[in-house]
Amino acid sequence: MSPKRDFPVRMCIACRRRKSRDELRRFVCLQGNRVEWDVKKVLPGRGAYVCPDRACLDHAVRRQLFERSFGVCVDASDIPERIDLGGFLDAKNQSVRVG
Repeated sequence: MSPKRDFPVRMCIACRRRKSRDELRRFVCLQGNRVEWDVKKVLPGRGAYVCPDRACLDHAVRRQLFERSFGVCVDASDIPERIDLGGFLDAKNQSVRVG
């Protein structure tokens, strides 16, 4: 049995490292198979977590890990170009639509 943690732990879909929820960036799949970066981590639906690292984001897109995580056909190939990468790395408190 694993030790009890005082914080929620999530796993990056790209590198598979376990980190606290606050250390990862959450993406959700909305109606119409749109992928949206959930900066405030409050949008409804299943979440896919990615490290705030360009390499992890690129790996998740290249290996179609968003599609695998959400279980639906999602075109995530343009996510890196649609989000403000500075904001992705700094986690600004605003919602950014990426799909």
